[in-house]
Amino acid sequence: MKKFSRLLPALLALLTLAAPALRADQDAEAAEELRQFAALIHDLPRFAAALPKIVLINASPEEVARPEYNRALARLRRLGTVELFAFPDDQSPARPLNLLPPDYPEELRSQNIPGEAYLIGLIGAEGNVEAVHVAGATRREFAVNAALAYIHWEFQPALVGNERVPVLVFQTIAFKAVPPPEQD
Repeated sequence: MKKFSRLLPALLALLTLAAPALRADQDAEAAEELRQFAALIHDLPRFAAALPKIVLINASPEEVARPEYNRALARLRRLGTVELFAFPDDQSPARPLNLLPPDYPEELRSQNIPGEAYLIGLIGAEGNVEAVHVAGATRREFAVNAALAYIHWEFQPALVGNERVPVLVFQTIAFKAVPPPEQD
C-alpha cells in the first residue's frame, strides 16, 4: 500500500497531463463518427439497398413535387432496385407519434441562421424508422442533426387493408432562428 501511495501523485499528474490529449482523441473520434454518419445518410444506393423490392410512398403530391424529394425519387428509380408506388388514398398512412426534436447546431443558433433538412425515411411495418436518407439540406449541420433525431422517431404504422406495410415518408425538418431578446 505504501508503494501505491507514493505512486498516486505521479499517476494523478500523468492523468492530468494526459486528459487534454484523451479529450482531443475523443473529440477527433466523435468528429470522425459524425463524418461517417453524414456520408451514410447521403448515400442513396445504400439507402435503396435497405428498401423492400416494392415500396409505397406515404407523401402528398406537394411533397413529391419538392425538388429535393423529386430528385431523390428520380435517382431511386434510375437505380432500378426498387419499385415505387403512391400510397392508396383510401388507406391509413403512417403518422408520427413520438417526435424527438433535433438539436439546433449551437454555432448556427448563435448566428441566428435558419435552415431545413429534407429526409426520406423507410418506416417499417412496426412503425420504426429502419433507414433514413437526406435528400437535401440548407446546411450540412442541419442534415446530420435532423437525421440523428429522426432515426429515433416512432410512427403509427401504415395500413393497407388490415395489413401493416413499410412505407417511405418524406419529412422536412425546419430549424427556425429565434431573434435575440430586445435589450432595454
